[in-house]
Amino acid sequence: MTARLAILWLGVAAVAAGALGPAWLSTRAASASAVRAQGDLDTTASLAARLATMESQLPAWAKAGSTTGESETVAQTIARILAEVGLPPSALNSLSPESTTAIGGSNLPEASRPQRVRHTATIEPVTLVQLGRVLDKWRAARPQWTVTSIEMAPLREPDAKSGRRGVPLRVAISVESVRPGPGASPPRPAPRQ
Repeated sequence: MTARLAILWLGVAAVAAGALGPAWLSTRAASASAVRAQGDLDTTASLAARLATMESQLPAWAKAGSTTGESETVAQTIARILAEVGLPPSALNSLSPESTTAIGGSNLPEASRPQRVRHTATIEPVTLVQLGRVLDKWRAARPQWTVTSIEMAPLREPDAKSGRRGVPLRVAISVESVRPGPGASPPRPAPRQ
């Protein structure tokens, strides 16, 4: 009976090993998968922290949902600047309405793509000195708006008395800015470590 008992125990051990073998293989595969997932998580956390750092370094006006620097309209800013340099409100001859164009990769949804916004203002009469002051004040008041073109035409021929610096000009100034699309996600908080 002892031999029979030993064979029975060997049979039970073989059945148990046969049952535990696949479980052991599954455990090893799950462990390897967990190691890969932890590596992916670490990479994602690192990228999220890097993105949060980059977003925190953006100027306030460039962040999605931000209205910083936009408390007054472009027209109000131009009118204020003209008054500051001594030009009457009537010097703002025209201001084109805001035109917006989506820019960036076509792989992004239209609402998420950054937008280029453009205005064109025509100011007359203005001298070169006054124009320089206007541009200087514009840069200080609206750093997020870039002057992209300036077209100048004299309103009259210069005379000997005024010289070229005093000739009144008609000036068309185009300014552009890039802002997040309306569907862009707001800035995310920095991930917790």
